Amino acid sequence: MHNLTNSSKSIFNIADTLQIENTIDFSLIKVINNKVNARGLWQFLESKQEFANWIKDLIQKYDFIEGVDFDKIIKPLENNKKDYLLQVDTAKEIAMVSNTNNGKKARQYFIECEKQLKKPKTTLELLKLAVFELEKAEQENKKLALENVNLATRNLEVKTQKEYKWIKKEVQNDRGRTINYYVNKLFFNGNFAEAHNKAKESYKRATGISLPKTRWMSLEQKKDYLEYLSKL
Repeated sequence: MHNLTNSSKSIFNIADTLQIENTIDFSLIKVINNKVNARGLWQFLESKQEFANWIKDLIQKYDFIEGVDFDKIIKPLENNKKDYLLQVDTAKEIAMVSNTNNGKKARQYFIECEKQLKKPKTTLELLKLAVFELEKAEQENKKLALENVNLATRNLEVKTQKEYKWIKKEVQNDRGRTINYYVNKLFFNGNFAEAHNKAKESYKRATGISLPKTRWMSLEQKKDYLEYLSKL
């Protein structure tokens, strides 16, 4: 498997490739073991929000799941300060939705890091890359099988960008309850990602239908799922 790591030299080489001025401090968002420090990304994007509010808002708005899209760490030697390590794909998504010049540069930088560090240079690296691609394909197939995402159906349902944004919002029942409310109430046992998995497994046993991540559910899927959870 490829681990994305950057030395200060490679950081500037990539900046040259992207024709971005070297005065930009890409070390704030360097990729280590396929992860990006959220606090560094927050500084790089120059957000006006407090870090704690910024990261919590993003997690809630885009349905990022702990253990899947990010990991939370506690620093005992720094008064138990919370920090977050983002998957590279999660960091790219955050950079993209920031709608800022630095966000665009950060996204380009993450993409170029992946390209540079995946380029094979020797026969051994070619063999490793072949193994990596096979493993990656196997993982993607498993993910597709579990989530059962029907792209064709989703493309028909989501006809406009406005409708797409609306569908991504949390659906509420007549009591003002959301999917996350029932998942927390019925299945939460210390791990939010596991709670979501258990809830979806319960739904699949009852209906025979596999659900994708909440962010990719259609409006009808969300309504049916919410109705099922509210009756448990």
